[in-house]
Amino acid sequence: MLFQRLSVILLQLSLYRYSITRLLARIPMSPQQSRVAFVLLYCHFGYLLADNMHFQYNSMLQSFHLLSLACLLSADRLLSALLFTILLNLKHIYLYMAPVYFLFLLRKDCLSQPRYLGKYAAVVGGGTLLAFLPFLGDLSQIVSRLFPVKRGLVHSLWAGNVWALYCALDKALQLLLGTPPSSFFDGTVQEKTFSVLPNVGMHSTLLLVLLSSLPIYRAIFRQHRSGLAFIRLCAD
Repeated sequence: MLFQRLSVILLQLSLYRYSITRLLARIPMSPQQSRVAFVLLYCHFGYLLADNMHFQYNSMLQSFHLLSLACLLSADRLLSALLFTILLNLKHIYLYMAPVYFLFLLRKDCLSQPRYLGKYAAVVGGGTLLAFLPFLGDLSQIVSRLFPVKRGLVHSLWAGNVWALYCALDKALQLLLGTPPSSFFDGTVQEKTFSVLPNVGMHSTLLLVLLSSLPIYRAIFRQHRSGLAFIRLCAD
């Protein structure tokens, strides 16, 4: 417990602070704007609360993301790809950003200079191989734990997204129609069924995510010259 607490605090004071400073140095803004941006990023309440109480090392993970973006803005895109590969292997929740990186680097470098395709493949493939090398004898266990779909659609965590609204609508319809209540509100972590609305499976959610992301992918492909536009689209 003491090691986790101290390591989280030290990483917050060192790596996270450095990554923010490195990124902001690459973005044209006034000194006042830079100071405000630094405070907003460094004093992010979610990181302070989650990291220092739950020990999830989110600020460390975000540091790799910010450093990757800083390298991208400084035209060191191979290092940017390596840092994002490290980030993705540290926590696969960042997988949703992988298509954005792929399309940007493909349009920016690979289509105009095909030799870069081999370089990026070596960087990404090599980094991933090194990460998985100790587990080559039991990859099935790793893969099964990477995508724990058995935890259900919302994992009992009510994030502010479309599925929270979907669950709330199902609850409202259940109260209105007097049907048996669903199990989405019992706080357990498992696959559950809705009371009125159709159930949503893994493949359906994946398809919906991809379809809803198509405008962003198209914009990334069209605005490949602007690193700042890439960052804004990542936020979208």
